[in-house]
Amino acid sequence: MAGRERATSMTTIHGQTFLPAKLPDVIKRMVPIALKLKKDSYRKILQVIVKDIEGNQITEEVFDRLRESLDGLEEEKILKVYTGLLALLKYAFRHLALKKESFRTELMELRLNNELIEDISKIVFSERHAKIEQKHLEERLTLPSLESLRWRVDVTISTSVLNRVLEPTILMETTDDKGKKATFEVSQKKFHELRYNVAKVMKEMEDLEKRSILKVQD
Repeated sequence: MAGRERATSMTTIHGQTFLPAKLPDVIKRMVPIALKLKKDSYRKILQVIVKDIEGNQITEEVFDRLRESLDGLEEEKILKVYTGLLALLKYAFRHLALKKESFRTELMELRLNNELIEDISKIVFSERHAKIEQKHLEERLTLPSLESLRWRVDVTISTSVLNRVLEPTILMETTDDKGKKATFEVSQKKFHELRYNVAKVMKEMEDLEKRSILKVQD
């Protein structure tokens, strides 16, 4: 069934799954309708979806022509198939290391027919993939990354209130990949918290890398 739990599937075990463990409703609703469509019908829908993913504007006129070409298929069903296949393809294009065999296996788990699986696979594993991937990279919002970090320790010997303080503070300067600099002070306590949290994150990353599910299969 399309709504089955997928956590024990073959593709999940090998770490190559591209769909979420809980199958999105939009894909669940698409499957039973797509199974009843003729090859010519779902291919017409796929052609428009590809244009959509590539960044072409899908106007109401384009959709009207699609509906007219589908021999009276109800608009609600067209929309369910369209949105479901569009979501499925977008999930696939997000996974750069996706293997064709794993991808096809996962589509088979959805109970899609072989001809539809073959057509979807041709879209995902074609030269078009690189073009769509580049488009998504260009449109993706990114935050500045840390380019360098400089620091020094200052010790306050006294203040206007206290004659003897000897309280160390850390002056830090960060530079991001756009050249923007920021300077700020960190107390000794906060600096130790920073060291601890960085070490903790690095340890968690090492633990994740040791898990076979995150290793790219050859």
